[in-house]
Amino acid sequence: MITQRFLERVQGSDVETYPAPCAKCDLHRQVLPWSRIVFDRLSDRYKPCFKLVELFLKGTPPDVTGGNAQSFSLFFDMNVLFEEYIGRITRRVFGPQGYQVTLQGPQQHLAVDLDNQRPAFAMKPDVVGKKGGKVAWILDTKWKPLSLQRSKEGVQQDDLYQMYAYANCYDCSDVVLLYPHHQELSGTSGVRNSFGLNPRVRSIEKNLRRVRIATVDLTVLRTVPVQLERLFIDQSEESDGAVRISNFCV
Repeated sequence: MITQRFLERVQGSDVETYPAPCAKCDLHRQVLPWSRIVFDRLSDRYKPCFKLVELFLKGTPPDVTGGNAQSFSLFFDMNVLFEEYIGRITRRVFGPQGYQVTLQGPQQHLAVDLDNQRPAFAMKPDVVGKKGGKVAWILDTKWKPLSLQRSKEGVQQDDLYQMYAYANCYDCSDVVLLYPHHQELSGTSGVRNSFGLNPRVRSIEKNLRRVRIATVDLTVLRTVPVQLERLFIDQSEESDGAVRISNFCV
């Protein structure tokens, strides 16, 4: 194992000490002569491990911006990461407010196989908020950039079909498609558009299922809980997700 003591033994005692950056720490870290470590044909296979240890012992966190230090690359499935992050923050925000927040569920089915009477085409929304035994809202994340240059800012019709299925199968009147906010979008993060799902008359005023298109700004992560809370708490003046729509038809 490559440890600080091992490196000292390899390079002798030619090291200098400095106080640890943490004021609560009583120990002193040592500035090791990293550049003097030489790898040969036999030890070259340990070089990646050595670079990783150097990263840890120096306390150097990786970042998404370029720098002078060389390190390894990390690749993440941002669809999964974005979904999981938003889901966990949503649970942390709305759990104490009496909501039962479920990630990737509860599972429902879009149809029934008439031959064997078994459910078919399972659906598992990213985040579901229930209160009083009823689904209050559904939140579905999309790691896709919206664009002012595209029709409906690039919201894909297939995604609306998916939200329509969620709203009907879960009997939910408020479904949100959540995208990452970025500088090219005008205004601040939040709800950008709302669509009533399949209104049948030209002028109506009643509870109507809707899909809201919203963004969340990830620049300062500590603001994300407040942004998510505003998506739903700011709608409290609309009783149980009631939407007033007039002069609208399909």
